[in-house]
Amino acid sequence: MSVQPRTRVVVVEDHAELRTMYVRFLDDAGDLDVIAVCGSAADGIEATARLRPDVVLIDLSLPDMPGMDAITLLHAGSPGVHVIVVSGADAAVAARAAQAAGAAAYVDKIDLVDQLLPTIRHVMEGA
Repeated sequence: MSVQPRTRVVVVEDHAELRTMYVRFLDDAGDLDVIAVCGSAADGIEATARLRPDVVLIDLSLPDMPGMDAITLLHAGSPGVHVIVVSGADAAVAARAAQAAGAAAYVDKIDLVDQLLPTIRHVMEGA
């Protein structure tokens, strides 16, 4: 019996309560490992470059830089990473802009519970 590799995830979210929720939710999934939790884009970019996760979950509204700029920098420093935007911004507009910046997917925070895990798994299946 072969063991499936676990997906390594970095979470970049400026709200502490949401960071805690992400860790619990993702850890409960069974096939995901949260390897870093960051409250700013700069910390997320540094952690991604250092730890080389499979997936970065990032909010678009961060205190230190626009999320679209962070996506560009994530890809520049860690070209193989899959960036999934999780945001409450206007979904249609934000999803198009995020994908244009290089994000693999967009999940609206309203649909987080139903859509986050399937989205992560779908992105990883295409990897």
